[in-house]
Amino acid sequence: TNETNHLGGAANVASNLCSLGFSTYLFGILGNDENGILFNNLSKNLCINTDFCYIDNSRPTTTKTRIMGNNRHIARLDRESCDYINVRGENFLLNNLYNFPNLNAIVIEDYNKGILTPNCIKNIIAFAHRENIPVFVDPKFNNFFEYKDVTLFKPNRFEAAKALDIELKNDDGLKQCG
Repeated sequence: TNETNHLGGAANVASNLCSLGFSTYLFGILGNDENGILFNNLSKNLCINTDFCYIDNSRPTTTKTRIMGNNRHIARLDRESCDYINVRGENFLLNNLYNFPNLNAIVIEDYNKGILTPNCIKNIIAFAHRENIPVFVDPKFNNFFEYKDVTLFKPNRFEAAKALDIELKNDDGLKQCG
């Protein structure tokens, strides 16, 4: 087996932004476990601030373990909770966002891990509108239609086709999707 020792999707986006010279602050959820500590250490080494991640004792830090054989990826074992974050965690994230000075943009990477409740999404977007902050969204399936009035909404082809129940095999399907 090969346990993943790199940052996940949203943190990869933050790492890419850091490499371009932007200060990045990750808002998310971690378990109170060894993988949460590892995640924090890896993030700090990449100049990603994780001070705004909620530590939830009731769930594990999302961890992917790849099963390898003959130098090939055979399977992946995921340890995670995709239940919606509790009200205390949601309030922690939103209050930190509301009190954060001088935000230039909000990037939402929704991986259906339970962090982004419909209420949380609605409040993030309303806050961004009040403060004139652009919001960039990479959605998944669960909350696909919750992201209204954002600056950029970027599903991939598979996500858009599934959410809209449209075949995206040609320009007609693409126009229908748009």
